[in-house]
Amino acid sequence: MLHKKSTEMDYLIEVIALTVDSVFLVGCIMNYLKTKNSITSIQNAPTLEIDKNLHRTVSKYPDKIVPYVTIRGTVQPMGNPIISNNNSKVSGVLQLLTIKEHIIQRGATGYWSEHEKVIQKVQNVMPFVIESQGHCVEVIDPLGADILDLDVISNVFTPTVPKVIDHIWGFFTGFRQRGVQTTEEMLRKGTIITGIGELIISEDKKTVRLQPPRDGSSYYLTNMGIVSLVKKLDDQQRTYKLFCILFGTL
Repeated sequence: MLHKKSTEMDYLIEVIALTVDSVFLVGCIMNYLKTKNSITSIQNAPTLEIDKNLHRTVSKYPDKIVPYVTIRGTVQPMGNPIISNNNSKVSGVLQLLTIKEHIIQRGATGYWSEHEKVIQKVQNVMPFVIESQGHCVEVIDPLGADILDLDVISNVFTPTVPKVIDHIWGFFTGFRQRGVQTTEEMLRKGTIITGIGELIISEDKKTVRLQPPRDGSSYYLTNMGIVSLVKKLDDQQRTYKLFCILFGTL
């Protein structure tokens, strides 16, 4: 009877391990294929200049939509920019404020390991454009970008000074706080960025807009050029491929 229970337990553990391995494998395959398709789409996307002819060029496409395109220019606010909380000389169009708690937690094995969790995240966004040669393209839903490059304006870690009672309490609860990290990131005014996504004419037919592609293709707002972006994605693709091989052979 004891041997039968042991066999059943071994079988259950094996099933759980196989299930977890399969989930990781499927996730890696999906990410690998998405990254591979993104690289191909970027390499095949036309690069359009932001100039006086852009509106007319977009109007020639079916439904006045360019499904996937690359543009490059300077970030400019549509109105008064957002002022940094930590540096009054810095202004931008998008601000991300994050507060993280750093903790040390005891696991089931008895070992202590470091973890972090987001306590609060605040996102401030204002309308902005990518400008070049005196002409501009309005950017829609920047927070929906797969890659959104921001500058770190401030990154402050405030350590916790534990008392004796905190050490005792932490020993019994298996939880100790190391400190709190506060960061401020911004997409600054005047930053040169590459925008990759869908280009459309606004409903009033006055403005050209860049937005997330309707077909689900990746959307990018990055300070990298095309070559650097493709290289970064290619490195990610190689990593996913390695994990696919690893989980596929387990």
